[in-house]
Amino acid sequence: MPKKTFKKDWSGINQKIKDRKKKFKNDDRLYVPTFNDNNQAKVTMRFLDSPDIDMPYAELKAHFFNDVGGWFIDNCPSSIGKECPVCEDLYANNYYETDNEVYYDRKKATSFYTNILIIDDANKPENNGKVFIFKFGAKIMEKIDDVIEDGKQPWDENCGVNFKFSAKKKGGKMTNYDASSFSDEETELGSYGKEKEILDARHKLAEFSAESSFKSYDELKKKYEKVIGESSDSKPAKSRKPAPKRGADEDDDIEDEDIVEDDISDDIGDEDMIGESDDDDFFDDLDDDE
Repeated sequence: MPKKTFKKDWSGINQKIKDRKKKFKNDDRLYVPTFNDNNQAKVTMRFLDSPDIDMPYAELKAHFFNDVGGWFIDNCPSSIGKECPVCEDLYANNYYETDNEVYYDRKKATSFYTNILIIDDANKPENNGKVFIFKFGAKIMEKIDDVIEDGKQPWDENCGVNFKFSAKKKGGKMTNYDASSFSDEETELGSYGKEKEILDARHKLAEFSAESSFKSYDELKKKYEKVIGESSDSKPAKSRKPAPKRGADEDDDIEDEDIVEDDISDDIGDEDMIGESDDDDFFDDLDDDE
């Protein structure tokens, strides 16, 4: 009996079915380090000033955790000075004192985004000369603070200093960035190509603080209540899987696809790159006052 042919072309629909669990699309603008067989990445990069916002980098806070109702991964409205139901609940219930594990699991964390020129990517030389957005966290921001304190300016086009990014994956998904540093030598951006062409290739950063990047308070509250099991829409209770820790003293390399298996596609999203919470400063100040 001859094989019947499909009545229509299902290839496009079949692909959508395969991709149905992917919540995020890859962003080709974001730089993703390539690790060698020794789980190391070494890249010389140059920070580039922003083409469209006052600061050379964009700052974005987000909540990222798992509870009985699934995953909560959303930008925190406090990034743009608006109220956030998650932060509101953490403070109202004083989780910092009453349930430290819940507090550290749900607190907001800060990521920074800046344009970079790749000067030398040891593991992926085809990136050399290209401009990307580099997403990083508190550990690297501390190094930026230190180099500025030394009187240097990483983003300056006339006498900036290159960043020697060094990452080492430790057991599991942890990544260490301690060996990263800024060069001592100040150089002109034009040393690495035509300055105008490099600057013209920069990506806009304003979108990271645009209101369209944030859900409304009511949307977030409904989702939050569902995730923590306080909504009638919540799934039956199950064991809560704590999100990977985002401690103040270390940056965790947590790519989205590692966290939710096949539910989320990859993003540069190192928790390195999600960074450290500002909430700790609030409570540290309270401790200092006592």
